Amino acid sequence: MLNFRYHLLEKSFRFLSRYVKGRIEGLENLPPKGEGYVAAANHRSFADAAILPQTLVTARKEPVHMVSYSELFGKPVMGTILRWAQGLVLDRGSREGIERFMRDARYVLTERHECVGLHPEAHIQHTDKLGKGRPGAVQLCMDSGCPVVPIALFGTNVVVPMGTKRFELNIKRRALGFRAGKPLYFEKYRKAYDNGPPRAKKAILDGCTTLLMIELGKLTGQGYDHVGRSLERLKKYA
Repeated sequence: MLNFRYHLLEKSFRFLSRYVKGRIEGLENLPPKGEGYVAAANHRSFADAAILPQTLVTARKEPVHMVSYSELFGKPVMGTILRWAQGLVLDRGSREGIERFMRDARYVLTERHECVGLHPEAHIQHTDKLGKGRPGAVQLCMDSGCPVVPIALFGTNVVVPMGTKRFELNIKRRALGFRAGKPLYFEKYRKAYDNGPPRAKKAILDGCTTLLMIELGKLTGQGYDHVGRSLERLKKYA
C-alpha cells in the first residue's frame, strides 16, 4: 500500500508515464498482487531508477523499493526522494551493512509481499552490451523463495544521455519502452543452496545469475557475453 509520502512522490513523477505509455509490454508476467518479487532491469542511464519504479507503481499501485548505495541517501535532494520512496540502503563498505540490507530486503519480500527493484549490472553500462551480472538478485530469491522478473528498459539513455544527469524530455523522441519477461523461479536449486558449502552456494548463485542475465539479454536485444563455465557448474546442483 502506498503511504502519503510515496503517493505524493508517485504523483510528482506521473508525467514520466506519458513517455512510456503505449510501449509497455509484459505486465501480465508480473506475479499476482500479494506476492513479493524482485524486479531486475538493465542499466543504461540515471533515468532507469525513475522509469522502472514509476511504471510498476502506476500499473499495480504497490510500492517498489529500489536498492541504492548508501552514499546516495546522504545527498540532500536525492536522499529525500529515496527515503520518501522507501528505498533500500546498500552499504558496500561493511559486512554488517550488507547483512542489514539483506534483512531489510527479505522483510519487504516475505512480510510486506512487495517488490524490490534493482539493476544486477550494478553500474550504468556505456556500451550496447549487458555488463556482468552481480548475484544479489538471485541471492534474495534463494533466501526468500520469491521469483525474479527480468525487465528490459529501452531509450533511457536517450532521455538522460550518457555523461549527464540532465533530462531531455523531447515530446518528439518517444524513445522509452518497458518490457517485463516471465518470472524466474530457482526452487530446484534451493535445497542444494541451503545445505551446501560456500563453494556450492557460489556456483549456484553464479549459474542462476547467468540464467537471469541471459533472459535479460534476450528481452533487451543486448545479449550477454559473461557466461563462462557458470552454467556447466550449475548443472550438478539441479
